[in-house]
Amino acid sequence: MMTASRLRRNLILLLLAAAVALAPGCAKRKAQKAEERAFASPEELYRRGIEKLARDNLTKAREDLERISFSAETMDLLEPLVKLRLADSTFYRGDDVSYIDARAKYLDFIVLHAGHPLAPYAQFQAGICSLKQVSAPTQDQTQTHP
Repeated sequence: MMTASRLRRNLILLLLAAAVALAPGCAKRKAQKAEERAFASPEELYRRGIEKLARDNLTKAREDLERISFSAETMDLLEPLVKLRLADSTFYRGDDVSYIDARAKYLDFIVLHAGHPLAPYAQFQAGICSLKQVSAPTQDQTQTHP
């Protein structure tokens, strides 16, 4: 008859053996996912970035969007959208420095793509960035003198 400590030791050994047996499969899956990311098309990376942006995973969204390399075919359509989404990922961080950076990115978009259908959105967001930086009326207003 096995004692409780011996039974517990055998159970731990069994669990460790199972973990070791599964470890190579996990490493293989991680390598496979990394390979898929490395060879993703610009459209696929943009789609992933938008999905991550929608889920508030701003860092991962930014990584995917920054990895997009444009070709002659995708430059006109995709580049303005990527620039705008990078500005959005900066804006949604929500701190003062992010608002300053996002405002600059939105204004760059407006200058470079003034005729784009999303230029009014970029202008609106630049205004929101400015509003987010305004101090509350109850705080010191020495910086707002005329």
